[in-house]
Amino acid sequence: MKPVLFISLLFSTMSYAHEPFLTTPISTTDNHRILITAGYSEEALNSEIALKDATFTVTDPHQNVQTVQSNSTLKSASTFDLELPTEGTYKIQSVLSHQLQYTYFNDEWRTFFNIPANKVTDMKDRTFVIPSDFTTAPKLTEVTREWTIKSYVSKQHSSPLKEESDSSIHVDFSTHPTDIKANEPIVLKTTYQGLPLTDAEITIRSLGQNDEQAKHFTSDKSGQLAFKFPHTGQYLISVSQKFNPKVKPTLQRYTLISLSIR
Repeated sequence: MKPVLFISLLFSTMSYAHEPFLTTPISTTDNHRILITAGYSEEALNSEIALKDATFTVTDPHQNVQTVQSNSTLKSASTFDLELPTEGTYKIQSVLSHQLQYTYFNDEWRTFFNIPANKVTDMKDRTFVIPSDFTTAPKLTEVTREWTIKSYVSKQHSSPLKEESDSSIHVDFSTHPTDIKANEPIVLKTTYQGLPLTDAEITIRSLGQNDEQAKHFTSDKSGQLAFKFPHTGQYLISVSQKFNPKVKPTLQRYTLISLSIR
């Protein structure tokens, strides 16, 4: 398969079949190091494609920051060992972006992919458009989609997390993210540029679930969502601003957080 076509197919549905993530196998450990895994996946946290040239930022319990590059040669995932010299919580994060094309079609904005008709389903069964849907060449708009992917791990015990000040969508948890337990109520608080993210689209998937199996929520007027994780294990949370197909799209930000629930 040609690289251009592969990339197009990779991002070829409005359900964002392949999304990036990074994860740790457990939330708390006594070990001196832990494996970090990152990649693109359709099934939550089940990596299929490695992140290319990704840089990871690690914030240690003393709020010292270092950058790490994956030295993995795997095609299915990017991996690296995270050293844990100090007790407390480590935050691991990376920021990725991809250019998408949108066009106005049937009175709404849709993603456009340069894919042959025989490679996709009928137009009535998809939300994106392709060249054969048009009688004349469509007018395209370039839109950047930016993902902030992150996870947390605590050595021996959790420690306070520093308030974040970057430009991503922020998600705060009423319980420390490495101390969350199954079937205990928590509150997710979403903010963007310091303000509550009203009507944020929140998707929660457990390990191996695809978008159709996910639980979909919307934050309230204060940017919050009350929730219980139904069982122990690994989960992937995705938070984004609500997409309005009637409004011309601009920069699209997503925050994806992996958690290991006790």
